[in-house]
Amino acid sequence: DGRSDLYSLGAAFYAMAARIQPNVENVVYGNHVPLTPEMCGLSDGFCRIINKLMSLRPEDRYSNAEEVRKALIKLEKQDSRYKRFLIMQTAAFLASGIIVIGGIFMIVHGVSLERLKDFSSRYDDFCYAYYSQSYSYAVEVGTSLLNDYAKSSIVGQSNIGNIYYFMAMSYYSEGQYGAAAEYIEDSLKYADSYNRGAYEMDAAVIYAYLGSYEQAIDHINTAYTYGIGNDYYYMTLMQIYCAQGSYRKALSCFAEVNAENLDQAGQVKLYELAGDMYYNNGDIENAIQMFEKVYAENGSIFAARKLGEIHFITSNSIVGDLRNSTEFKKTKELEKAAEFYRIAVESEFCTVEDIVNLSKVYR
Repeated sequence: DGRSDLYSLGAAFYAMAARIQPNVENVVYGNHVPLTPEMCGLSDGFCRIINKLMSLRPEDRYSNAEEVRKALIKLEKQDSRYKRFLIMQTAAFLASGIIVIGGIFMIVHGVSLERLKDFSSRYDDFCYAYYSQSYSYAVEVGTSLLNDYAKSSIVGQSNIGNIYYFMAMSYYSEGQYGAAAEYIEDSLKYADSYNRGAYEMDAAVIYAYLGSYEQAIDHINTAYTYGIGNDYYYMTLMQIYCAQGSYRKALSCFAEVNAENLDQAGQVKLYELAGDMYYNNGDIENAIQMFEKVYAENGSIFAARKLGEIHFITSNSIVGDLRNSTEFKKTKELEKAAEFYRIAVESEFCTVEDIVNLSKVYR
């Protein structure tokens, strides 16, 4: 009977716990002293398991070793020390999980932070290139930024919209109106109510230079609904009419604009438009006056180039020789042309064309 082995197991436990060899005769004659917590320092539950193992009658013992195992496991789970062990084990597991998750977060966050730093640095470079009129370089950097970050969650939608917008205006400034239209449409997808009016206004100008005047009018009317105001509305219409070559209509729009209601950038743009309008309408004096205002306002290299061009062309229109006042006027115009072309040549935005133009004036 396997239950006799269970008795032997109980007797062994009793001897280890109480440090007393149990006497079989005492068990048989009922003189056996059951194990108690006071005798051994073990829990009451453990003492009951040992006492049951040493029951005189086999049927009062556990049926088999599996029952003993289950009783011990149940006792272990009820033990406060075991509960403390489980709590410590769980805490250790959670701590390990937190450390692992924290490590993963730090790695991911570190990578994201590095990418954000990379974007910020290149975005600043891109904006500087645009504002300094280095449009080819702006397009190069902008294309790279869009390839790397257009679908990235770490970059704000407004920044992506700005990149598309500056790309559009860079292409526009270089006369690539088809590409400009493509990028200005992309910028409108990211525009919010704050900048939508400005984007629509420039879209109108781009389509005007593409010869799509109906689309241009649609965009400027949309811009007006976003609150660009009468002055910007008429200034943009003025630009559309200049693109059409309708300089008289452009002049009537110019009369509707109060420059004092425009910000500095708006005033500069207005004077640039007016300069082109007067120049193409044959009013050289007013054209020079407008471009001089632009240059005085912000030191625009564009304005310096236009002034150099106007003075140089004016000098070529003066016919005379060195012995009369006509030649003196021609020389003064050439000196003015040299002055403004030299500004372009000595700037950090000098182009080969600037050097060629200055050399023509000197020649």
